[in-house]
Amino acid sequence: RVRHFAPDSHDAYSLNNGSVYAIAEDGHHRMVIATFGGGLNIAEPRPDGTLKFIHPGNLLTTYPRAGMKSRCLLLLSDGTALLGTNDGLYSFSLNGPYEKMRFHVNKRRPDSPTTLNSNFVMEILKTKGHKIFIATAAGGTEMIEPGPLLCDTIRFRHFSESKGISSDMN
Repeated sequence: RVRHFAPDSHDAYSLNNGSVYAIAEDGHHRMVIATFGGGLNIAEPRPDGTLKFIHPGNLLTTYPRAGMKSRCLLLLSDGTALLGTNDGLYSFSLNGPYEKMRFHVNKRRPDSPTTLNSNFVMEILKTKGHKIFIATAAGGTEMIEPGPLLCDTIRFRHFSESKGISSDMN
């Protein structure tokens, strides 16, 4: 069965933006959604079988307002989520209450060679070998170095034109 979800100004728990860029299912069978204009949405079933969408306009009160333009996401089996935005890479845990979610923001810092080369995160990929790659606009491709993901200091290894890839425009 196909169902259409759209923003509804009369329902605070409707999808908050119609520009859906990515959808993934978490370990609790919720749809986690990246929207380009509404940021993160998490759809969970109501007792009557309909869905309610949790987003920055209702229960995600700690979501950074700068990250409303999100394009991609990656959900890990431990409940950690990575969200690619125009404001950098956000990491957070899906395991706690929505009102207390902590969003870690990893952004380009010109003074640090291990931060993102660009805040415009276009895609996230996890390989079979459990390496995570980030494609950025005009910053090349990044690989997340081993270490904690739920922090504002994720370390990245850069692959760019200067390192031999064909283009920094991913």
